[in-house]
Amino acid sequence: ALIKQIEALNFQRPILISSSPLIADVIGSINETSSHYICLDDWGEFEGAFRCLNEVEQELLKKVDSCFAVSETLLTERKSAKGENHFLPQGVDVDHFSKSEDSVPPELRSLPKPIIGYFGLFATYVNFEMIIESARAYPTASVVLFGRTKTDISRLLEEPNIHFLGEIPFSNLPRYASAFDVGLIPFTVNKLTIAANPLKLLEYLSLGIPVVSTELPEVMKFQDVVFIAKDTNDFVRCVGKALAEDTLEQNERRRNQAEKFSWRAIVEEFSNIVLRIEETKNSIRSS
Repeated sequence: ALIKQIEALNFQRPILISSSPLIADVIGSINETSSHYICLDDWGEFEGAFRCLNEVEQELLKKVDSCFAVSETLLTERKSAKGENHFLPQGVDVDHFSKSEDSVPPELRSLPKPIIGYFGLFATYVNFEMIIESARAYPTASVVLFGRTKTDISRLLEEPNIHFLGEIPFSNLPRYASAFDVGLIPFTVNKLTIAANPLKLLEYLSLGIPVVSTELPEVMKFQDVVFIAKDTNDFVRCVGKALAEDTLEQNERRRNQAEKFSWRAIVEEFSNIVLRIEETKNSIRSS
């Protein structure tokens, strides 16, 4: 289907870039000048993932001219066999998340402050205990959650101060998340999350809000602006610390950190590498 679409668009000598590991068979069949794989996650570790995914990915890595990985862990484990390998961090739409919103969404208007929040996928790697214990430790606060669910979240909803809003469109995400007084990354530390680079970190930081996270390698690079927790008790303590110690100066520091990882900056870095590889291959072809 992909090859037919490319033919219909009449692409001539395209550059092939994919974040899916399922394109190994496409490489070499569309007359591309070069091929590049962006590895976003340890795909085989997701619940319900096909066992063959890692094998398919290895076949892809034998063919591509470069592999870009969003975490150092992924970069260590996944390398292009014949080309270049690069760490390429996540990028954030800083402009989108820096929008000033005057109106609080109606669902949040009547909730008691402060608001402890999390947005994103609800899957088995999200540590519900950390969310529940945070809600219990700060009973006068509101714990606001929204996102897509891939696991049963009924345990969370038993707590009187936990509020689940369902899925929020990306266009409205800054408006809702800007109401947070602290943003959570309550991920269980396992093979999947050790390899992850959660985009929500940069989205929280773009909003200037304090962040509490577990010990994920890519998040720990931001220890100067993120509260890092070792376990559930420490996570709850860090939430209290984040709420108590926030200042306008720290808000600005968080926004400045996010700015360094704007999509504009990341795309420029990526494009420069791809174009350099193109020039090298063209030089070899013409010699």
